[in-house]
Amino acid sequence: MTGNDFFSPEFVRTVAPHGAWAFEQLEAFNEYLPTGDWTVNLTERIFRQSGRDVSVSVLGSYAMDDDTWLWGWANPQWAGSPAVEAADAVRAAGVRDGIPEFTTDLVHLSGFSDPRMAAETLALGAMAVLGSRGYIGVTSNPTGRLYMVVADDDKGVPRARPDAITMPRMLMTGAGFLPGPPDAVVAGYFAHHGMASVRTGPALLAVLPSGDNVTVDFDDQGRIGRIGVQAGSRAVPSGAWRHNAGDAAAEVLRYDAAFNAFLEQFPYQGHDLAAGTLRCGPHDVRIRVLGRVNAARTTWTWDTGTHGRLAALPGLAQAPEAAPVVDLSGCADPAEALTLLSHGAAGLLDGGCCVDLPGDDGGTVYVCIDDPLVPRA
Repeated sequence: MTGNDFFSPEFVRTVAPHGAWAFEQLEAFNEYLPTGDWTVNLTERIFRQSGRDVSVSVLGSYAMDDDTWLWGWANPQWAGSPAVEAADAVRAAGVRDGIPEFTTDLVHLSGFSDPRMAAETLALGAMAVLGSRGYIGVTSNPTGRLYMVVADDDKGVPRARPDAITMPRMLMTGAGFLPGPPDAVVAGYFAHHGMASVRTGPALLAVLPSGDNVTVDFDDQGRIGRIGVQAGSRAVPSGAWRHNAGDAAAEVLRYDAAFNAFLEQFPYQGHDLAAGTLRCGPHDVRIRVLGRVNAARTTWTWDTGTHGRLAALPGLAQAPEAAPVVDLSGCADPAEALTLLSHGAAGLLDGGCCVDLPGDDGGTVYVCIDDPLVPRA
């Protein structure tokens, strides 16, 4: 995709760092949405293609007869309506960052060598700045195209996950999207995926959620040179788990004190995992199973529902903890690993404090309290 001939420095400076992630996310979205006939209902904000519904919000429209882009917030047909929430958000970003392309109601694209591609660049740039899961451009009439982004409330559209195989292509594509420093594009890609990066001389270093180490070297002109991926440790807890779940685990550990106080008032009497309850005094407290560890503390098995929700989190998709069964045999401190797994999962999934219960096989079942009866702090 090109079309950057005459975009403002403010547009380039703001959008370019998102380029690699935006192309990766758009590719994931296009794989999710099957090709075929489509309809759109902007009152209900639903785009349907080949039977699959996507919640959308209007960005704007492109007129092919005079090569102009009209933002949704400036279109009298939609201005002020919920249908153009995305366009309103883009305008707000433009005001904040001084981007004329996002604050001018009618953007003239006739000066570009490829005006149609410039319109696509505007749409992709808006998607990137909003952090949306994709954008859609369709021919709405003989001389016009309508552009929409995936609405924030549509969680069915997958988030792209960093992959060691496809990442080099995404970084190179993103670096060529708009003029600007390639290292900002690489750093932006890492940031979108929650990967902390470190600058070491002419290179950026980061760790993939899988635990693999990434090194991106830059030549003396700042261009991307070599992109290297080296297998990292698969030990549990992984760096990806600590990074994404560490704070959540610490928060849930604070909840545990409140539950202990609750137990002093309403002593534990038993539990029913099938019913999802913990009997405390006269109360049946709702619980949610997180996972189980065997008697030898060498294998952790996630509850099916918990695993499905964790595996959908982009920062954990390729972490060893995202597997249905986690090997703990190499852990230097199994007790610490179990605390980080259970409490981290509870925190990430908005659960309360964690409780470990005896399992039928001599192992231990970890649950989180999911009941407003028990205070969290």
